[in-house]
Amino acid sequence: PVAAAVPERSTSTSSPATTSTVPPLTTVPPPPTTEAPVRVFPPPECPPADPPAADVDGDGCPDPVEVSDGVVAAAGARWQVGAPDDLVVIGDWDCDGLATPAVVRPSSGHVWTFPRWADDSDGDGVVAEPVGVVPAPVAKATVVEDAGSSGGGRCDGIEVIASGGDRRLVDAGA
Repeated sequence: PVAAAVPERSTSTSSPATTSTVPPLTTVPPPPTTEAPVRVFPPPECPPADPPAADVDGDGCPDPVEVSDGVVAAAGARWQVGAPDDLVVIGDWDCDGLATPAVVRPSSGHVWTFPRWADDSDGDGVVAEPVGVVPAPVAKATVVEDAGSSGGGRCDGIEVIASGGDRRLVDAGA
C-alpha cells in the first residue's frame, strides 16, 4: 500500500498559510475471509405451499406443483415432460437448489431426469438424461429428500415401487 502525504491548511489569520503532512497509514485492516458462510440478507420469507411442492424457479421457496398425464404445472408455467401414463416426480437431483422433473416409464422401468426446465428461449429444448432402469412394471415413484448421491452431495433420490411391492432407490444424481 502506498501512503500519500496530504497537505493541511492552517486556519490561523495572523500568519501566512502553512502546510503540514498527515502521517502515513501504518495499519491496514485485514481483507475479508472467504471461510465465512455466505448468507442472503434478508433471508427469503416463503409463503406456505401445500405438498407436493418444490423450488422450480430457483427463488429459494417451494412452489405448489401439479402433475397430471405427464404435464407439470408450477410457478405459473406448464411443461409436457412425459407421456400420459408416465410417472413424473419433481426433486433436486443434482444438488443445485433447483428442483427439476424426473420421469419413470412404468411399462419398461426406465428412469430419466431433466437437467433444467425448458424455457425454449434459445430454441434447443431440453433432453432428458437416463439415470437407471428398475424392474417393471412400476406402480409408483416418489421423491426421497436428501437421499445422497454418488458425488457425496445431498441430492434427492427417486424411490420406485414395482407392482409386486419391490422398492428400489434410484440415485438420480449419478
